[in-house]
Amino acid sequence: MAHFVLRTSRYREIVDFYKTLLCAHSNFSNDVLSFLTSDEERHRIAIMNVAGLDDQQAGIAGVHPVAFTYDSLAQLIANYERAKPLGIQPFWCTNHGPTTSFYYRDPDGNQLELQVENFATVEESTEFLYSAEFAENPVGVDFDPEELARRFHAAVPETELKKRPHKIPRGLDTAMKHSPNEVCELEESRWDAMIAADVARLDELLSEKLSWTHSSGHREDKASLLQRISSGQITYRSITRTDERFTKWESVVLVTGIAEMRVEVGGRETIVKNRFTNVWVKELAVWRLAGWQSTPAPAAP
Repeated sequence: MAHFVLRTSRYREIVDFYKTLLCAHSNFSNDVLSFLTSDEERHRIAIMNVAGLDDQQAGIAGVHPVAFTYDSLAQLIANYERAKPLGIQPFWCTNHGPTTSFYYRDPDGNQLELQVENFATVEESTEFLYSAEFAENPVGVDFDPEELARRFHAAVPETELKKRPHKIPRGLDTAMKHSPNEVCELEESRWDAMIAADVARLDELLSEKLSWTHSSGHREDKASLLQRISSGQITYRSITRTDERFTKWESVVLVTGIAEMRVEVGGRETIVKNRFTNVWVKELAVWRLAGWQSTPAPAAP
């Protein structure tokens, strides 16, 4: 592939995103058009400034994702660690078998796959596609990028890090779920992290300005909530959600629904059913949960 072209009404934001994530530079740029590249090619990405474009909608045909291959896992992890403090983080990381892949979204919602080949030759990679293991799971085995980076820096061999674990069968319907907005995957990850008491993941997903209001009316900030979860003062045993709806503006997503939660507080287990409202905001191109408000759901008539 020589290059691809993007049309956007978020011109400067999109140009800055690709320059940052891909370490790209401009070979030409004005107020209408930019040519970006990160290698010897004249340009790999052309970005056009077009006013008044509508946001992308879910459930329509299109190209997702565009992929870029790195020479080594070391380069892929280094790029992840460089971009993360700049506010650019992957929304999905998975080992497909042939590749280890980090998936990103640009501010318009276009998906990018940054990957490294897991096999030494194309023949080995192609052979894996014909294996029984790939037939039962053509999607991949998800991983925590921080854990992968930790093991890499602990000098675990790259061949071991790139070997896909054998997991239960998985269908295509579980991959990058299409939803009214890109916050859906983050919501799923947040609920999972709460049940697992994964404070590190919650720290990534929650805004530093978080306001968390329980159905009792008690309000706490991010530090207080994470401390109570990490100490075991509050434990989420199971959570079932219904009537979940997403409403998106340019940099805000409102999530509403009903959650029935089996919770242990201070050693006492109880079941609560609340109607909730979540507010996700985009902070430096990264979605984070800024507000949670819940109230007891009325009993069914």
